[in-house]
Amino acid sequence: MVWPPRLTGGIWQGCLPCGDRLWGYRRPWRPPYQTACGIADMMEHIMERYFTNTPDVEISDRLCEGTLMAIIKEAYKVKQNPNDYEARANIMWCGTIAHNGTCGVGCEEDWASHFLEHEISAVYNVTHGAGLAVIVPAWMTFMAEHNPKKIARFANRVFGVPENEDLEEMALAGISRLKHFFRYMGLPVNFKELGIEHPDIELLVKKLHENKGELVGNYVKLNKEYSKEIFELACK
Repeated sequence: MVWPPRLTGGIWQGCLPCGDRLWGYRRPWRPPYQTACGIADMMEHIMERYFTNTPDVEISDRLCEGTLMAIIKEAYKVKQNPNDYEARANIMWCGTIAHNGTCGVGCEEDWASHFLEHEISAVYNVTHGAGLAVIVPAWMTFMAEHNPKKIARFANRVFGVPENEDLEEMALAGISRLKHFFRYMGLPVNFKELGIEHPDIELLVKKLHENKGELVGNYVKLNKEYSKEIFELACK
């Protein structure tokens, strides 16, 4: 052992992502619908960390916002040209950032939207990303009334909604833009578009709280009444 110890600079290649498990996102023959579902899941993995009550996490917030904006920008390119290799490569890299926990450093994370969607997939056998495209705007609409601060910030910083004193109004405008983006990508944004004409909301609520407990999530803790309201919002 060298004494006294010295700091040395260098890059170890083992620290760099090889991308093997995400390689499919760079393949132009991946079906557009599956590409869109993957994009929705990436976005929501970031948003589960972004929608937090933890104060003073500006770096984590900016990492979330920047990665979301990059995903949206590259998603439009891939939609217009599925053979755009560079856009798919950027989306693949976004997928790594979205899933490795970097965006949530220092934050109390939420994950209620994922838990709500898991019950939809379990009961109705839908693709996870498509279910998220339905449940996330519904969850955000509920939060626009109950805890609008970060929803409004998302609307402003990610989708360019102008700031004003009415945070709920800002939040709802951002949700509208998010839904427009999902629809452009070919994703559903309500139960009917997902192919579920009459969802059994009572069953979904029952299974959710059997699996996840009396209260779900952290941004606003969801009891059975709140969960039911969000599932109902997903019908609209």
